[in-house]
Amino acid sequence: MSEQSHASLTNSSLYMSATAQGKDLGPYIYAMKKAGGNVFSDRNVEVRVEGASPGGTTSVNIPSWGVLRDATLKVKCKFTNNATNATTPNIARNLHGIVLKKCVLKNSSKEIETLHGHSILFKTQNHPDRRRLELAGQSNLILSKTSAQTGKIVATANTDNEFEVYIPLLFSTFEHPYGCQDSRTNGVDFRFVEQCSFEFQFAQDWEIAHGGTASGSTNQTLKTPVTFTDCKLYLDYDILADEDMKTVQSQNYSMSEAQSLLNGNEIQTIATVASSGSDLDATMTLYNTQLANAMVIMVYKERNKADAEALCDVINTGASLGITPSGTYDADEVLQLIQRPWQAHQHVEEATTCTARHGADFVEIDYLEISTSGRTIFKAESLGELMYLSGRKNRGPNSSSKWCGEGTEIQGRKGLSDNNIYVIPFTNFSFQDQLSGGSLSLKSLNSIQVRVKCNECKSNANYNVEVLTLYNQITQVSASSGRIVKSISS
Repeated sequence: MSEQSHASLTNSSLYMSATAQGKDLGPYIYAMKKAGGNVFSDRNVEVRVEGASPGGTTSVNIPSWGVLRDATLKVKCKFTNNATNATTPNIARNLHGIVLKKCVLKNSSKEIETLHGHSILFKTQNHPDRRRLELAGQSNLILSKTSAQTGKIVATANTDNEFEVYIPLLFSTFEHPYGCQDSRTNGVDFRFVEQCSFEFQFAQDWEIAHGGTASGSTNQTLKTPVTFTDCKLYLDYDILADEDMKTVQSQNYSMSEAQSLLNGNEIQTIATVASSGSDLDATMTLYNTQLANAMVIMVYKERNKADAEALCDVINTGASLGITPSGTYDADEVLQLIQRPWQAHQHVEEATTCTARHGADFVEIDYLEISTSGRTIFKAESLGELMYLSGRKNRGPNSSSKWCGEGTEIQGRKGLSDNNIYVIPFTNFSFQDQLSGGSLSLKSLNSIQVRVKCNECKSNANYNVEVLTLYNQITQVSASSGRIVKSISS
């Protein structure tokens, strides 16, 4: 049969015309790829971070060992339950995006690249290793009614609770969908640059974990608020042998001209707007001048201690799950749990504050428009339209690697979810180490306006509209001084 098939194909004028200039037999021709360089992969280089505390700021120098491939911050959190009463504390969801508010890469005290906590949360959701990063980042510690509390967190009175949070520092020079394609090519070799450092800014203790209100015999305030008992930085390096290093150095560096690297950065803009009744209609203006490749947009109720305490109170009674906190369940309540299994972890105080656990308290956006001088750049007039139009680049609620990314999770419970983070892409590809076309030159446009509308908000409460503008920049490394500078970002 093979002979007949071969003969028949030679009678095809289309095939013969297509192969007139030759055939592609490359897949059948064996050619051994070049061997890689003489490289030692030094993984999990440990650097202790001194002075880390909730609400505080600290910094640590980066060892100058080689090409930095990855970085992770480990923070060990500890608190003590109420001295007298059993307490299930209100602990944030997605702690890897809450504990750290901001991380800045600095060179000679100059900011080179900034990474925000909510950006880490978004980039983790879009990461191929999402589940591993979320498990290590304590994305969903189990909380339940005090008498039924199980899992890593203990509700017993006067008892210490301690847990570790691993925070991936997803800078643009590392490999991930919103970073670079190959951190060997785009990474910085810290042996050839002036001393660099990471500066960390941490969340307040009550943003991480908080007790309930103090009211007599039901006092459920924490005896000791959250503290950090340990903080370490783990770094991954590629260290080339001297001979290979000289070859790379001769290609990448010149004494007469600085090395230029295309990478990314971000700007965080937050506007606080009061809701009108249960509706929110907010317009914010961006005065950025960068070459933007995407905008990440989210809305959440302004976080405060009082709301955190109110949520803790209903977690302890069991009412935060939206079902009867005691007694037997009726058929309708059992049906709710079957339809929405995620509900057992999505604690919400619905009656008075419309509050969810920090990190999963983002509000559904029912209308989104990005415009300039009255001309629309992007518009979605419903939640479904927004998810569909941004869905190609917005893997958060659609990722098959997370079971609760199903449609049921974004239905009900005041529409609060960690999936309500939306990316509006302008370029064809999300990688920051290439200009793939479609970037938005904000410098050439009159101020950008972002308008959002949300329903099911708390009446007359303050909400934060947060926009992360992701943009490209050129950084230059001087071969003579080793100094890194931001050269072009517009």
